[in-house]
Amino acid sequence: MVTPALNQSEIFCLFPDENPGLSLLYSPLAGNAVLADNPLITRAEQLCLNHPGSPVTDETLRPLLDFIPVKERNPIASNPAQLSSLTILPNEICNLNCSYCYAAAGRSKQRLDREVLLGAIRNFISIHGQNNRQLYISFGGGGEPFLSWELIKESVEVASDLSDKLGIETGFSFATNGTLLNREMLSLIRKYQIKANVSFDILPDVQQAQRGRYEEVSRNLHRMSAAGIFPTINAVITPLNVHRQEEMAIALISNFPDIRRASFDFVVDAGLFADPVALGAFLDDYYRYFVRARAVAKAAGVEISSIELAKAASLRARGCSGSLALTAEGKYSICFAVSSPASPLYPEFIIGQAGTEGKALIDQDLFRHHLDDNVLENKKCHSCFAKWHCGGGCHFRNSTYSDAHLEEVCRITRKMVKRGLLEKAESQIHNLYGKSLTELNPEEVSGMLIKMNG
Repeated sequence: MVTPALNQSEIFCLFPDENPGLSLLYSPLAGNAVLADNPLITRAEQLCLNHPGSPVTDETLRPLLDFIPVKERNPIASNPAQLSSLTILPNEICNLNCSYCYAAAGRSKQRLDREVLLGAIRNFISIHGQNNRQLYISFGGGGEPFLSWELIKESVEVASDLSDKLGIETGFSFATNGTLLNREMLSLIRKYQIKANVSFDILPDVQQAQRGRYEEVSRNLHRMSAAGIFPTINAVITPLNVHRQEEMAIALISNFPDIRRASFDFVVDAGLFADPVALGAFLDDYYRYFVRARAVAKAAGVEISSIELAKAASLRARGCSGSLALTAEGKYSICFAVSSPASPLYPEFIIGQAGTEGKALIDQDLFRHHLDDNVLENKKCHSCFAKWHCGGGCHFRNSTYSDAHLEEVCRITRKMVKRGLLEKAESQIHNLYGKSLTELNPEEVSGMLIKMNG
């Protein structure tokens, strides 16, 4: 059913596959949905058509129209100092050679200068902390961050001390390949409650084929668990393991019983699928087997999520809120995925550098140019129910893929966001009725309000 007037009022129809007679009239900006049979949808469309741009007095629809626009509630940053997160890429060195690594072409011996790094951290906390009392610093690659362990250790200590003095709450995270771990690292992670993310493809043969060093990573994961540190496992789904996601879930549960969270994300590689049709077929397989793996994990009390599915949990006007990424050369990139001069996007994505005494020298025009890649400026997003959840998509992907490839990515994003929203609705419906969405009689429940933020 096409509902342009509803869409213009930021209300969208979600049609569950299992119950075609019952839909959700969903208002992402209001955080509410109304269970609706077809007659209610038709009436709602007509009401919005008769009152374009005006509040509708109908009591059923009122909870869907009571919202503050995202542009006002969560504005897109117009100045770099408004950003609350800094990604530090301390080197371009790696001890693995992962088959799908987006940064592989940029390998070098380059390391971030200590004084540049510490100056940039002090500047970030003192300047950005004026606009945000909660900041976030993450360490990633680039290369393997733990190959620059002393830099990471000092960075965390300096950032934490300065944050405490200024009354700012600063959180930390890292993404590592899991091959490097010692007692000092474990101690620092525990002391500062650093969120740990370990890239690991779970199945021994897949890990060996795509990343290598399965035994080392496995051993270090058990060491982390024994120390009371429970990382999120980040597994990359490629054509090699797309059909084995259930097997991955079972292996995770069996071999790493203390780890309760993993993210299964499809590979981002514009060169891997020259044909958009092939990409679409791969993404269909990804979705099908992801759903099965998620169900297996849920039954065991383990959460398997993904970047796309997680988008259903929050609203945004842009794919990401924007983040400064400090590269190993001391430059600032608008995206951590573009950090090396060897990257084709490097000239476009580098927006400044760390100056003397850590001052961030940012090209304001370039900064605003990149943040203009958002849902407000993207015409193809205007009637999409997922637009306030995906924010117009990932800027790196948008700059990498062709339009035909992007349409396949958008299609799978819509499926994942819809699934996340329906899972949320199912939870509320079960609390209200003790039934699932498929068991409801459309005529009996049509018009009932569902709190999607509950």
